[in-house]
Amino acid sequence: MRGNLLLVFTLLCGFSLLAQRQADNIINGDCFQNPEIGNCDPPNANSVYRFNDSTLEEIIEPLDLSLSTDYSRAAYSDSAGNLAFASNGWRLVNNSGVVLSEKLWFDWIPHPGDSPETTNVLNSLGPLFLNDPGNEDRAYLFYGQFRSGNFGPEILKADVVFTYAYLDVPNRALISQNNLVLTDTSVSGDMQACRHANGRDWWLIKPGIYEDEYYIGLLSPAGISEMEKITIPGINHRGQFETYSYFSFDGLKFLHFTGKRYKYLHEYDFDRCSGTLSNAIVHDLTDSIPWGDHNACTISSDGSKFYIRRSLSSAMNLDYALLQYDLSNSTWTNISSELTASPQMAPNGKEIILASFIYLPDTTLATISRILHPNLPGLACEIEFHTDTIQNYNSFISPSNFANFRLGPIDGSSCDTLGINSTGKIQTASKDLSVFPNPAKDMLHVRLKNHSDKSELIIRNIQGALIYSSEFYLSEYINLEQLNIGAGLYFIEVRTGSESFRERFIYAR
Repeated sequence: MRGNLLLVFTLLCGFSLLAQRQADNIINGDCFQNPEIGNCDPPNANSVYRFNDSTLEEIIEPLDLSLSTDYSRAAYSDSAGNLAFASNGWRLVNNSGVVLSEKLWFDWIPHPGDSPETTNVLNSLGPLFLNDPGNEDRAYLFYGQFRSGNFGPEILKADVVFTYAYLDVPNRALISQNNLVLTDTSVSGDMQACRHANGRDWWLIKPGIYEDEYYIGLLSPAGISEMEKITIPGINHRGQFETYSYFSFDGLKFLHFTGKRYKYLHEYDFDRCSGTLSNAIVHDLTDSIPWGDHNACTISSDGSKFYIRRSLSSAMNLDYALLQYDLSNSTWTNISSELTASPQMAPNGKEIILASFIYLPDTTLATISRILHPNLPGLACEIEFHTDTIQNYNSFISPSNFANFRLGPIDGSSCDTLGINSTGKIQTASKDLSVFPNPAKDMLHVRLKNHSDKSELIIRNIQGALIYSSEFYLSEYINLEQLNIGAGLYFIEVRTGSESFRERFIYAR
């Protein structure tokens, strides 16, 4: 039921709040989608849409990144917002178009089209880049590896393994790939991440092949925890594939759309401290969205509005439309019958961009249109048509997948084990607090130097849960075996007066 426990023991677990722009670029393009073309000349070249905190900063085109991004796509930038890597989950390239891996997947899993040159992998969302919380020069690329087949009632394809590649950011290089995270079967191509309440680590969510199942793990400086399988009470145990999942930009709401088969939108509250989903609400959209259609969608940054492209369905008497669904009152608004492209939330959370075209007698111009106020209800969201003309073909069949790198810690959270928001004076742990041996196997010695007052000693796990607490005076030996805890990374805090001292240790039982 559970995947492998992946722990990368890192004693030097650096932390920086400077890494905020890693999701600022969206990749677009048709390179290698059509084998007959054989190159990436416009209109089959790539484009990069670079955003900053407030707007679309720059469109960079044409580029030959040898990457088709009709469906699955993700990009990773450095802390200055410069493109570093791009992937569709099958092929990995760097910002210069150097192919770092033709095939990220295991050799025993064939390409869905049986051709290594076809990079158009038909996933709903696709891969996900995250920074390494313990090393600002490293990054993770998470990706599922799916196979078509019969995986249960009405399940036509699924990710048979969930894996990651490890990346060297300064050198734009691939360190390793096909590192196992989960060996259980999960939904194809859908994965999301949200900052832990400490503002550094990442919660990782992978939906299962049934609507009521999720796998949840934590990425920290110690590596990736075991993905825990949870089952949501009261949700149908029904097969699904090609789903879409999103966090609101504040990380407090999680939405999951069942996608290809059934049209149900699942709404949850999310606890950034414990990584738990709660207060499930299911919105039945079956009367408004065609059954079986690949309906690309996105959510507004506050998680209150759901945007979806609807295809024509004569059987259901439905026309093409770009729709907004208001979760607060379950109302639909037809935003546009003219512009029915796949909606794509910008990585800064400010607006939604859409592929659009101007049709002239002798040519067709590719453009970008925008929804300027996605959080506002109905037509108040305001579409601005054809704001930018581009050289390359817009291929947003599915939206890009990215996490909110700008999301910081929750002020005053009990899970802030890093001292980011403490109002007390934080001393340098290495000068005053010593913890050894580190890693520890049975006994841990904790010593506070240059202080004589009685203190309180607290140990928490990487989720922020309290493991141990006691009065403390200068020095203490702790029997770790008696705490009944698993191997991994833990945090120690010693509080004395208005001062707080923190250190971390690895339990290598």
